[in-house]
Amino acid sequence: MGLCKLNELLYAEALEFFNKAYFLSKINKDLYTQKHSVYNISLCHRKLHKFDESIEYADKYLALCNKSEDFFNYVYANVVKANCYRDLKKIEDAEKIYISLLDEFSSLNEPSLAYVYDNLGLLYADIEEYAKAAESLDFSQKIRTETDFTNLDKSLIDKASILIKQKRYSEALILLNLGIDLATKFNDIEYELKGYYMLIEINSEIGATTELETTYIKILKIAEEKNDYKSISVICNKLCLMYLNNNMADKAIEFLKSHSMYK
Repeated sequence: MGLCKLNELLYAEALEFFNKAYFLSKINKDLYTQKHSVYNISLCHRKLHKFDESIEYADKYLALCNKSEDFFNYVYANVVKANCYRDLKKIEDAEKIYISLLDEFSSLNEPSLAYVYDNLGLLYADIEEYAKAAESLDFSQKIRTETDFTNLDKSLIDKASILIKQKRYSEALILLNLGIDLATKFNDIEYELKGYYMLIEINSEIGATTELETTYIKILKIAEEKNDYKSISVICNKLCLMYLNNNMADKAIEFLKSHSMYK
């Protein structure tokens, strides 16, 4: 159940299930469940912006795991920890973990290596080292194109985020449309939504009202499918505000009538 809630981006609900699983696994001395619960608790805390707690549980996972047997999850737990440091603006601590991980790979085509390069690129973008950011995302894109195509959307959309920071909107739009298509195809809801919100950022900046409306409606559809009423309310309000700001009061009224159940 925890993984189902996690895949639906319902992190608080997922956390409840993982906490229960962790508690029971310790009582039953079930190391397999204990390790996976601890890792996912760390991931949920990070998604909920509880960075200190996420680091704490990442460290618990790393203390439990055997690196040679669990190398994939060892990498992911370290990246979650590094991402928390990045979120906390502890750039040197985050970079140290990413760079250290790069030295531990025996092959340059490991799918998890792309994950490290992807997040290292985002770190460099945070500090406006865009050449390094682009180089890291290029490595990530190359690896995923060759060995992990189902996750290529992440490299493309994250690469687009770097271009947006540089106001290179035309290039970003190309990558976003490709990335969103792949995210939709492989049911990557997190990155599909991430891509849509980037489209909103670009279309708001360039005044592309029709495209903005289309993107809001696509996000609304996903929220409705998930019964995510909080997000539905937020998107409805933003879409109506967009209508009003563009002298489209009739559309705003019509939309509010059709979505009054969410108000």
